[in-house]
Formats: sequence, C-alpha cells, structure tokens
Amino acid sequence: MARTRRWPRPGLAAAPSRATSGAEETTTTNGPSSPLEGTWSAPLQTLLAGGGAVGNLSCDGSVRMTFHAGHNTITGGGSCQMSGRTAEASYDSTSEYRTEGDQLIVTNVADNSRITLDGTPIGGGVGPFGNGTVTYAVSGNVLTITSVDPDLGALSQTFTRES
Repeated sequence: MARTRRWPRPGLAAAPSRATSGAEETTTTNGPSSPLEGTWSAPLQTLLAGGGAVGNLSCDGSVRMTFHAGHNTITGGGSCQMSGRTAEASYDSTSEYRTEGDQLIVTNVADNSRITLDGTPIGGGVGPFGNGTVTYAVSGNVLTITSVDPDLGALSQTFTRES
C-alpha cells in the first residue's frame, strides 16, 4: 500500500490525549493565572520550519493564537512559494483548552481553515490544532509548543507574546 505524505500543519496537530489513572494528581489551569493567557503570534515561515517542512520554502504571513478563559482562537495565514508552486493558507479555528502541568489539552476544535495549492483546495482540517495533547512551555514572552509526529519525530514551534 502506498504511503501518503502528510504535510505538517503550522502550529502542530495535537497528538491523541494520554490516558490517566484516577490516582494521578494534576493541576488544571485555564484562567488568568495561566501562563498561556493572552495573544501569541509567529511568522508562517517559522511555523512551517518548526513543523517539519523541508526544502526551499519561502512564506509570507503570520498566525495569531489567543488563549482566554479556557477558549482558544487561531487566525491569520499567508502564502508560500516552493519550486514554482504557490500555496495559500487561511487559518480560522476555535477550541477549548486546559493545561495540566506542561500539557496543553485541546478539545472541541471547530476548524474553518483552508489551504490551496496553485489555487486548488487541498486537504481538510488545516488548522494548527486537532483535538488532543501537546507539550508547552512559556519563558518570558516566548511560547514553545512541542508534539511528536509519528513520521517526523519531535516538532517544536515558537510564538511571541503580543503586547
């Protein structure tokens, strides 16, 4: 059976949620005390590089994520050029989230994002997150989100907090 290459999503597709035993103690945060609270942005070029995109890819545009009171919105987009081909991306998704330690758990994703290649729509669900769990870290004004892709290994992407 031929393998189909999955293109990495800017902002990382979440891995399936991990199961926990009832005895495991966790701290859940999704209010103003959460270090995620606020708006974060990153150039599309940077997100694709962190998402495992390879080759001579040149992109314009940015992606913006806002975390507020357990809700997440992702907007933005841009265009990329590679080997004479043009891809256009438009991001428009919402979800709910919570954190447990360094885990970001994303649920109830509503993704209206789209991507085209040379003007033709491709794929579905191109938004940065799927339902599931990724690891996150906040250091000052920098947010790093890391997931593990079965084909590409660990993928990390960095966002900067907006003022």
